[in-house]
Amino acid sequence: MNNELISNSSIIKSIISLISRNYVLIIMIVALATLSAILHHKLNPSFKANARLHIQSPEDSPLMSSMARISGNPAQRYSDTDYADKYIKILYSNGFNQFLYRNILKNIPSVRKLLPNLKFKNKKNLAELASEQLTVSSQFRKSDYDIITVSAWSKKPKQAVAIANYMSKVATLAIVEFEQLEIQEAYKYLLSEDMKTYQRITSLNKSLEEFKKKEIVNHQATAESSINKLQEELELANVKVEQNNLLAHQIKTRAQSIISANPQLRNVASVNGNFMNHRGKLLDTINYLKEQNQTLQAHIKALSNRLQILYSKRTPKYEQKIYELNKQLELEHTFYQSIKKQIFDSSVQKIAIKNRVRAYDPASSKQVSAQIPLSKKVLFVIISSFSIVIIFLYMWEQLHPVILSRTELAELGMFYLGHIPKILKGKDKALGISRYINKTKYPTHSKFDSEAAMAFRYLRTRILQSFALKDGGKVISVISPTANDGKSVVSSNIALSFSHLRKRVLVVDADFRKASLDEVFNVGSNVGIFDYFSRKIPLSDIIQTTKFKNLDFVSSGTYSENQPDAINSENIKDLLDELKLHYDVIVIDTPAFQVSPEALLITEHADIPLLVSKYGKTQSNDLAELVEILHYHNVESIYSVINEFSTGISGSTNLYYVNSKKMQQRSAANDDF
Repeated sequence: MNNELISNSSIIKSIISLISRNYVLIIMIVALATLSAILHHKLNPSFKANARLHIQSPEDSPLMSSMARISGNPAQRYSDTDYADKYIKILYSNGFNQFLYRNILKNIPSVRKLLPNLKFKNKKNLAELASEQLTVSSQFRKSDYDIITVSAWSKKPKQAVAIANYMSKVATLAIVEFEQLEIQEAYKYLLSEDMKTYQRITSLNKSLEEFKKKEIVNHQATAESSINKLQEELELANVKVEQNNLLAHQIKTRAQSIISANPQLRNVASVNGNFMNHRGKLLDTINYLKEQNQTLQAHIKALSNRLQILYSKRTPKYEQKIYELNKQLELEHTFYQSIKKQIFDSSVQKIAIKNRVRAYDPASSKQVSAQIPLSKKVLFVIISSFSIVIIFLYMWEQLHPVILSRTELAELGMFYLGHIPKILKGKDKALGISRYINKTKYPTHSKFDSEAAMAFRYLRTRILQSFALKDGGKVISVISPTANDGKSVVSSNIALSFSHLRKRVLVVDADFRKASLDEVFNVGSNVGIFDYFSRKIPLSDIIQTTKFKNLDFVSSGTYSENQPDAINSENIKDLLDELKLHYDVIVIDTPAFQVSPEALLITEHADIPLLVSKYGKTQSNDLAELVEILHYHNVESIYSVINEFSTGISGSTNLYYVNSKKMQQRSAANDDF
């Protein structure tokens, strides 16, 4: 969590620093974008007019309400269906564009009045151009379930009203036509489905009858014969049982009547042998009949089981098939009735659709308004342009990191000596010594209480300490990876700072291709150091005195591309050895490393290679490349300074505090410098 807060804080700080360093560019871009928005609003005014279409839903129509009462089926609730959204899709379809094109061809005179500035070759070309322009300058949007708003834009208020009303009429016609086509297609589909359903019902009825007939035939051919035979046997067995029971009963009754008629027969002793034999036969017959009845009962039960088995084998399959066919018939009949109802509803809708759009509210000149108010447009442009610039600068610096603090310099292995603040013209007129001596004064020389003067004196102290470590060094080579980093400003102010110590100081402008110190010191000489190397001009002829005590100057001279080898390491070393005999400090303003090889030749012989990087401008990659080159050429100790350092929009570093009264006294005491 803490890491995320630190990361977010660093991003915010980097964005604030980015704004403070590029606020001039940001203000200029935002101002230009705002001015462009204002001019565009004034030169290209756009007015907006609105018309409204009121959609008549099918269930809202009187005819549908009447049919609902007759049929007993209530109409669908309107709130459940979003018809406005449906028709907006129609109005934004390619079919509507074609409908608009055909409508324009039918009403050429009205379209020419509506769009008088439209240039065309023929009627078809007019229809194409007009439909394209009307489509671009108008819009349909849903306002409610049953309301569509038609908006139109134009440079003229009356034309915006005319376009809105024209598009409303065309949209009304298009809605009716597209709805009729849709219902007609649905009606055709329903008729075809009705015919298919009727055919399926007929086919199912036929299949059911055929199945029943087939089952009867199969039943009679197979199971019925066995069933009938078993039923006959069962009936015979039942009859035989009844007969046996009747015979047994008769025998018992006859025996009982004989005994009743002859009482003496009740005494067994008196019964003769013939009667006993006859009685025994009767009892045997009765027992036989009982046994036969038991056998017949078992046979009857077996016949019943067999008959039940035959019935069970036939009934399930037959009944299941009959049930399935009847169920299919029932479903088809239900679907058939639904199709019939939908056909009826479609017929009703074909009548009701002619009044689909019950009315529309035309646009009027009183309701015309500006498309986007100027205040909103300006606010949008300011916010968007500011955001885009910040995002672009932030992404650019992420891809091309720049020097923002001493940390980046220390990571490259350089000794950090200090920074020079960015001075606004309203305060100190220029940075340190001005580039143009004839236009302003030198802060280092005359403004002792300025941050720039204090910064350069601090830098001078650090250089003196470095000289002491090098056992009497004298040569300072001011270098930078690219042009416009402020080498000339730093060089001239350092030289002037040393001259205040009553040291003999020489400033050498070795930036042959972009010399600028001639204007700084207000000298006009046609010969300089390049002439010394190329034409062997005496050293005394190129050294010039300036208006500052203890400060001399050597200009770059007249550079020639035809003599690229005029300057080499040996003659530079010889020159510096000669100058060290006459001066205490030698400050050399070198060319940018990326444009001139002479900078490396001079820096090799300097005691203090002072690398100038511009705050927020010098890229870290360029600086790292330069340091690597210097290390490769045995320049181990590299010193650095940040130019135009700023911590905020005010440009102040808030690192220097000076007592103004004391500094005024010191300034007065040093006026003779």
